[in-house]
Amino acid sequence: MSQVTISIDGILILLFASMALRTAMAGRFAEHRRWALRLFMAASAVWFFRVALMGWATLTGGWGIDWESFTGPFVYALGVGQYLLPLAMLQWYFHCQQREAGQGTQLAFVSTLVPLTIFMAIGIFAATLGMWLPQV
Repeated sequence: MSQVTISIDGILILLFASMALRTAMAGRFAEHRRWALRLFMAASAVWFFRVALMGWATLTGGWGIDWESFTGPFVYALGVGQYLLPLAMLQWYFHCQQREAGQGTQLAFVSTLVPLTIFMAIGIFAATLGMWLPQV
């Protein structure tokens, strides 16, 4: 399963890179910015995976993860979520920048972004202590 999800992410990286290049070469820089941000999110998926995994393990004790085989419902969900959730949040951010997006939409976005940011901070802290500092 992980081979499929990482392959999809690789395809997205290539697609977003080609679109970012194409729009930049055409001089459509506002559109290029959006494709470049999508590329950044897709290219950061492996980092999101590690940080989210460590955040989840810290908050739940690793519920839904079989550490021996590295399988389980959370691992499978995270395999797809590692790029879909950041891309969805980015798309929502783009929507919030438009005039037709009301204050309710913006408030809902912020109300979602803040807990996700806190979760990522916990994951960064746990990954730093558990995965990265021991290697230094």
